Amino acid sequence: MSIKIPVIHNGEDSIALAPLRQQLEKDPGFIVHKRPSGFGEAAELLQRTPTPAIVVIDLGRDPDKIFQASEDFKRHFPNTHLIMTT
Repeated sequence: MSIKIPVIHNGEDSIALAPLRQQLEKDPGFIVHKRPSGFGEAAELLQRTPTPAIVVIDLGRDPDKIFQASEDFKRHFPNTHLIMTT
């Protein structure tokens, strides 16, 4: 039995992220969750996820605020890997 790594998209849907999402959905090593509306929903998903996860974060609207939230997020979920996109 293999472990599938959860991938959570956080932020705005964008045309630029569509290829990444499609590629991850094709890979049997990942489980791609629907995009949460924000860090709160992503945190709820991660609390139910016992394995390390990947969170893709769109810096689009307010990068300074998102960087601060990301630092807090990482402190609470140290096994989570963050990918920041613009």
